[in-house]
Amino acid sequence: NYKYVDMLPIENVSTYYYRLKQTDFDGQFEYFDVIAIARKNTNKLNVFYYNKQLHFSDDHTKEFSVTVLDVSGRIIYENKQATTKVNLDFLTQGIYIYQLRTNNTVLSNKIVVQ
Repeated sequence: NYKYVDMLPIENVSTYYYRLKQTDFDGQFEYFDVIAIARKNTNKLNVFYYNKQLHFSDDHTKEFSVTVLDVSGRIIYENKQATTKVNLDFLTQGIYIYQLRTNNTVLSNKIVVQ
């Protein structure tokens, strides 16, 4: 049994091809058949708030639009060309709502700053 996780998959590819080469301790080796793995189309937007920064990514988007509002709906921060993280160290203690937009996704959630 073996397991392999491709940590650097090529973006915008629908199918990946892999071939296993097994090398024995004596230097003998064997190649196995090529296998095709279809890429899952997740289009999932990943967001987390850590160390006073809002981090986000998805499989295809490099630029995002970010808006942070206070609980009364007032815009505290806005960046229409954000990349994968936004520094929010200026936020004081409280509850905020972020709105994150990509080409085809809008996500809203709260941030609790303690």
